Amino acid sequence: MAHFPESWSDSLPLIFLGIRTSFELDLATSSVELVADLVKASHVFLRIDRVRKPLEPPYAGPYKVLSKTEKIFTVEIDGKPTTVSIDRLKTAYLFSDEVAFKITPPVPACKAQKSEIVTRYGRRSS
Repeated sequence: MAHFPESWSDSLPLIFLGIRTSFELDLATSSVELVADLVKASHVFLRIDRVRKPLEPPYAGPYKVLSKTEKIFTVEIDGKPTTVSIDRLKTAYLFSDEVAFKITPPVPACKAQKSEIVTRYGRRSS
């Protein structure tokens, strides 16, 4: 039988290393190599780094990649080149016919106009 450590948690780092480096048959790659797709990406999603409203998606985009270096990508946002760190990006997998359309960011919600409030005693407050 295999060696049993005194605590099962002592063997977890080795188990997780095996899972991370295992070859995925359906992807034909290991999970460590999935980031390499970002290097070849023509379009990316940009993570929204702020507290989001309920049901707001965590990523905006997809945006077209204009240029890239090892850690910095330049993407086109609203028609302007914007420099973004690779840590905020996620590869966008698009069909070839989707690339031809102009991709726009989500439209912010409209602000409601302030209406006059009338209390039950007839007083008005703004």
